[in-house]
Amino acid sequence: MKTFLTPLAAAATLAMTACATDGQTERANAPLPAAATADAIGAPVGCINSGLIASTKGITRNHMMFEMKGGRLYRNELSGSCPNAVRGDPYRYVNPQGTSLCRGQIITYFDASSGMDMGSCVLGDFTPIPEDTPLK
Repeated sequence: MKTFLTPLAAAATLAMTACATDGQTERANAPLPAAATADAIGAPVGCINSGLIASTKGITRNHMMFEMKGGRLYRNELSGSCPNAVRGDPYRYVNPQGTSLCRGQIITYFDASSGMDMGSCVLGDFTPIPEDTPLK
C-alpha cells in the first residue's frame, strides 16, 4: 500500500519542521548564564571532596555548578552535551576515588520516581569561580 501526502499535509509537515528548527536555533543562540562564563578565581582542580558538596545545579547542557559547604563555587565543564544536567534530574556516581569527585568520573542521572537511568555524563575539571556569581 502506497502512502501519498496531499499538498496541504506536506505544507503542514514543512511548517512544523521549520518551527522546531527555529526553536532549536533560539536555544542555541541564547546567552549563557553568568556562572557558565564567570572568570576563574584560581587554577582548575581535578577533584573536589564529595563530602563537602552542599548543592549542585546544572546550568547548561555542558556546565554543572558545585556549591561547597562554606560557599565556594566550582564550575564543571562536562565532556560533551548532557541534557539531564539542565533538567535537574538527581544523579549518582560510583566513587572509586574514596571521598573525591574527580575529572573523568561518570555521573549517571536517574528518574527519582522509577529509579531508571536517564543518561550519563563525564566530569571535567572543577574551576573555582566567585562565590557571588548568580547561578541562573
